[in-house]
Amino acid sequence: MPSRRKKGKKKKKKDPNAPKGKRSAFIFFSVDERKKVVEKNPELKFGEITKEVSKRWHAITEKQKEHYTQKALEDKERYEKEYKVYLKNKPESSSSSSSSESTSDSSSSSSSTSSSSSSSSSSDSSSSGSSDSSSSSSSDRRRKKKKRRRKKKKKSKKKKKKKSKKKKKKKKKDPNAPKGKRSAYNFFSIEKRQQLKEKNPEISFGDIAKEVSREWREMTEEDKKPYQKQCDKDKERYETEMEEYKKKKKD
Repeated sequence: MPSRRKKGKKKKKKDPNAPKGKRSAFIFFSVDERKKVVEKNPELKFGEITKEVSKRWHAITEKQKEHYTQKALEDKERYEKEYKVYLKNKPESSSSSSSSESTSDSSSSSSSTSSSSSSSSSSDSSSSGSSDSSSSSSSDRRRKKKKRRRKKKKKSKKKKKKKSKKKKKKKKKDPNAPKGKRSAYNFFSIEKRQQLKEKNPEISFGDIAKEVSREWREMTEEDKKPYQKQCDKDKERYETEMEEYKKKKKD
């Protein structure tokens, strides 16, 4: 038996004459804020921009949101007025078609009852055979579905086991152990972060990190030398502290 594919529900076509949907306070805010985010960071993707906008929305106070809530209320009033006008002008479906359909249905039902009584004896024998074949095919489908489910369960269990093996327990850090050595970039970022915060106190953590990494990439090897020296000194500090730590641990 050929497998029947389930037809997806068709989406209703939007009426071009219908009024535009009402906007929320957040949507009005995002329209204004999106431009600012894109101007500062043109390389950001669409998803990253929306995340940044939502962060800024949560960061502002209720007083700052009042401006956008007022806009949302005005847009709601606009939508309700336009929708009332739209409903008045919308053409109503004709009742004559429904009445004609009902009369045709009644006539067809009366003719079918008369024909069904004469053909009932012959159809009973054929329906019994078809019902047996349909029941067997349905049972086969159920078995196949069960097999598929079992296979999926086995695969999911295997994946979970692999993940559990990968996720090993982290070792607890010794508080007496020396602090890790810093890279040249770490020393540069500490210095640059403070400068960016002083210039733009409202700048987010993510924007600071992006700006620091961008400037680091544009720097020459000569510009990076002072930070590399700091890195070398910190490496020496770490090695000496590590030797002392290991000696104490042995004792």
